[in-house]
Amino acid sequence: HFGKFLFLGSVVIYLQMSFDKILVGKLLGITALGLYAIAYNFANFSNQYLGSRIQKILFPAYSRIKDDLSNLRSAFLKTLKYIGMISIPFGLGLVFLGGEFLEVAFGEKWLAAIPLLKILAWAGICNALPLCIKPIFLALGKPKFNFWINLLQVLMFFIFIAPFAKMFGVNCIAIAVVIASFITMILCLFWVMKLLSVKIGAIYLSLRPALISSLFMVLGIILIKNTLEYFQINNLAYQNFIILFISALLTYGFTILAIRS
Repeated sequence: HFGKFLFLGSVVIYLQMSFDKILVGKLLGITALGLYAIAYNFANFSNQYLGSRIQKILFPAYSRIKDDLSNLRSAFLKTLKYIGMISIPFGLGLVFLGGEFLEVAFGEKWLAAIPLLKILAWAGICNALPLCIKPIFLALGKPKFNFWINLLQVLMFFIFIAPFAKMFGVNCIAIAVVIASFITMILCLFWVMKLLSVKIGAIYLSLRPALISSLFMVLGIILIKNTLEYFQINNLAYQNFIILFISALLTYGFTILAIRS
C-alpha cells in the first residue's frame, strides 16, 4: 500500500496546490485570479521554497532513526523549532508589512491584493509548520496519513469555497484556505504527537522562541508605523518599507539572541 498511497498522494497534492486557483478563476474571473495568485505565492513563499528541499533532507534522516523513538522525537522538535523561526516571522511580517511590500515591489495597481495577502499569510504559517511532520509519516511507513490530510484539505476547499465565493468574493476564498490549512496543521500535529508520544508542552517549547520574537517584532513594526504617522514623516513608500523592514529584522534577531542567551 506504500506505493499506492504515494501515487494517490501526489495526485491530491497537485489538486491541493491548484484547486483553489481553479475555483477563483472559474467563479470570479481573471482579475480576481491575478490578485489571488500574487497574494498566495508570496504568502506561501517559505512553504514553496523550503517544502521540497526540507522533505528531501528529512525523509532519509528520519528513516535512519525511525526505530529510535527518542531520537526521532528530538529530531522532530528541533526541526519544528527552526521551521517556526523562519515561517512565523515571515508570515507575521507579511500581515503587518505586506501592504508596504506590494506597493514598493509592484506599484499601486496591485494594492487590491493587500487584504488577500494579509489573510493568506496565516495559511502560509499553517502550511509551513507541518513540513517537518509529513516526512515522519513516510519514514514510519504511513503515507496514508499524508494522503488523507491532503485529501481533506481539497474537500474543505470545495465545501467552503464553491458555495460562498460568488456571494462573498475572493476574500472569502482566502479565509476558507486559512481555515482548511489550520485544520490540517492541527491534524498533522495531533497524529505526530500520538506516533512519537510528544506532549503539547514540548511543541510549545519548540515554537516559543519564534512566537516570542515574532511578537516583539510585530510590536516594533506597530510602534514605528505609529511614530512615523504621529510626526507626519512623509517618506517615499520604499523609504518607509526599508525602515520598517530593517527594524523588524533587528528586533526579531536581537530577541532570538536574548532568548538563547
